Amino acid sequence: MILSNSTFKLQYTFTPSGYSTTQASLRLTPFAIGTSIGSLEAGLIINATGKYNTLGQTVMLTFVQGVLPVCAFRLTTPLFPQLFNFFMAGSGYGGTLTVTLLVLIFSADHSEHAVITSATYEFRSKGSTIGTTIGSSIFRNVLGLIWRLREMFDEFDRLSEVWKGKAAFAYMDALHTVLWAELELGVLAFQCYTQEREHTQHKTLDRK
Repeated sequence: MILSNSTFKLQYTFTPSGYSTTQASLRLTPFAIGTSIGSLEAGLIINATGKYNTLGQTVMLTFVQGVLPVCAFRLTTPLFPQLFNFFMAGSGYGGTLTVTLLVLIFSADHSEHAVITSATYEFRSKGSTIGTTIGSSIFRNVLGLIWRLREMFDEFDRLSEVWKGKAAFAYMDALHTVLWAELELGVLAFQCYTQEREHTQHKTLDRK
């Protein structure tokens, strides 16, 4: 749910500032890079230590710390803080994916690993669909009466200069509401991680 909102909504923090769709999407690159690095590092740490409880809480907290400043972004926010926090959020998200998958594998019998892995992807895809629906509903309801801007952001460029500024602020307010909802989901996920039970990591398939 969090990823879907990040992918489809974070790029909109750049659009009211005059960036094209391509430029706005390119500025999400740190999120993708952070996701890859966070996932790889989490796997290496678990392989080296055999522990994941504290790591799971750490990566989820990293995600929350990355998203929190994004919730306060304005049209005048400098580029570097945006890129840095996107990277932080991506690192936390990537680490979370790896930790979650390995936790399920460690807690299940070897004969059930295929089912467990399939279930994680199933719930991830369902979460993406639900997250996109929730995020879009919040965004559309908050943006409210500006229906043309709500349906097609290209209408923003056709506004007069007087209305363009007001529309941009209204658009950012709607976006902030979605991001705060995303942050709340992250905090809830962090609380779930605190309830995890540690399972022993085995080096062989027969768990010896």
